[in-house]
Amino acid sequence: MTGAELDGDRATDSGDRANSSGAYVAFLGVAALGYLGLLAFVFGFGLYGEQLTAGVDEACAEAAYQSGKKMEDRGNYDLAIQRYRQALEGRFRDRAREYECMRSIGEVLYRLHRYQETIDAYRGLPPEAFREPGHWTAYVLALYYAGENADAERLGKVWLAKAEQGNDLQQQVWAHGTLGRLFDGTERLEQALSHYGAASALEPDSQASILAARMLHRLGRTREAVERLDAFLERVESGVLHEDAKRLRAQYAKADT
Repeated sequence: MTGAELDGDRATDSGDRANSSGAYVAFLGVAALGYLGLLAFVFGFGLYGEQLTAGVDEACAEAAYQSGKKMEDRGNYDLAIQRYRQALEGRFRDRAREYECMRSIGEVLYRLHRYQETIDAYRGLPPEAFREPGHWTAYVLALYYAGENADAERLGKVWLAKAEQGNDLQQQVWAHGTLGRLFDGTERLEQALSHYGAASALEPDSQASILAARMLHRLGRTREAVERLDAFLERVESGVLHEDAKRLRAQYAKADT
């Protein structure tokens, strides 16, 4: 090997060592930056981790809730309940939204005629979850159909009071009608008539007028029952309720002669 070749090899070795040294220094710099970044993340997460993950929880809870609403609208009630329960595993942006999700479970269970499960779902809610009169509807009806008369009567009166305070006429009609059926089934006929009559006064063309006439007949006030049915038939000239009233009117008029 010539001297020139030897000098060339030495230069190459020196260059390789220089390159290796530079790469190592660069690697150490990157590693140091990564370590500092990790420290910053750990420190920041310690201070703000709850706020960071809360946004993720809220997004997941809201997405599951909205998915449940879509399933409910499509009539897929079992999957809707599943989605609502998944939403409750997360964290909603406020308590009102969480209560709305919990009530949705009760409402869907009621539609499925799973009354005891409906009752259990509603019993897990605090009083502040029932802000509107309509929030009581499925709960009280489930209690009624499940035969839990004491609670149905107690909460039915709360439902009616809320409806009256909110001037919600439709909810008043439903609450009066439910209480009327409850008292009817427990042979408290005068109280039943009072509620049927109140519902009829608010919505004269509804079934409540026919139920009030039935109650008058059971109380021995058949002539009043016939008069009420006559007034109903004048207002409602056709339909299923008209035919029911017409049939009862003929039956009661015959009994009154």
